[in-house]
Amino acid sequence: CIILKGVTIGENVVCLDEYAFCNNSNLKELNFNAINCTFANSVFSSCSSLTDVNIGDGVEKIPEYFISDCESVTNVDIPESVTSIGNNAFSGCSSITELTIPESVSDIEQCAFSNCENLENVVFLGKDGIYIGDNIFDYSPKATICCKENSYMHSYADINVIRYCIINSVGVFPAPLPIPFTVASSKLTPLLTASIVLANASC
Repeated sequence: CIILKGVTIGENVVCLDEYAFCNNSNLKELNFNAINCTFANSVFSSCSSLTDVNIGDGVEKIPEYFISDCESVTNVDIPESVTSIGNNAFSGCSSITELTIPESVSDIEQCAFSNCENLENVVFLGKDGIYIGDNIFDYSPKATICCKENSYMHSYADINVIRYCIINSVGVFPAPLPIPFTVASSKLTPLLTASIVLANASC
């Protein structure tokens, strides 16, 4: 598959084998429409030229290691049909700067957005009823949770000392504010509190 430049996974595809398209350096476009697919690990991992990722409106689960280590992907629109995001689904996507998690998502598994070094704003549109796995923002030092006030993600950010900002009534959130910090025992310690809280990720 070394010259394969585009892949469309139809809604009736029921199984994809492990590493099926992994490390394909020429793959640039992925259209993923599978509604009920058994998805093995790392099917599209480490496709270094992949830039366009389109997830179909009927997709309910984003599989584990979905596009992990696809460093050229800059944007992914997650449709409102999605209810679950698998572990390490977007880990190592170092060019993604923001993501919007629709209200339909109720399950985000461990390390889903880890090692995304340029990920800044992750907008959570839901309020309650969401399961969050361990270390979803591990080694993503710029990540900011943008969420509704008094939502589950608001509490999650507070408890886990993750930088956050509050979405206002019209769905607009303020730009993250810089917060001075010191480095002590490999942890970032806030010196100041404001409308956001500095993240501390560890894995």
